[in-house]
Amino acid sequence: MRRLALLTLLLTVPALPAAEAKYNVLFIAVDDLHNARGCYGHKLARTPNIDRLAMMGPCDGRSVRTDRSRYTEWDDGKRGVELYDHDNDPGEFVNLAKEPRHAETVKKMKALLAKGKVKE
Repeated sequence: MRRLALLTLLLTVPALPAAEAKYNVLFIAVDDLHNARGCYGHKLARTPNIDRLAMMGPCDGRSVRTDRSRYTEWDDGKRGVELYDHDNDPGEFVNLAKEPRHAETVKKMKALLAKGKVKE
């Protein structure tokens, strides 16, 4: 019975590769209870390396939507803004945020986003 168990164990354990591959791994350990990092706007924290890494990665965006438009600010507008007219562009292919003729709409949507309301 022991031989059968040992044989079963040996057959189910995968063979180890002759030479293990080396991986590039970056492990960053931070506690999530405090945001004492410069990339989060902390006034006293000096964390240039984490800040540089944070700027290369994804960031938070906030959006507001009306019946006609959607406006988004990425990283409070520091990493971009988007404005889409869903009546003329339901697939959101053309960003209108930088076009001068839409400056008033951007201003209104920015104010709505600041208030946290979605009514026009």
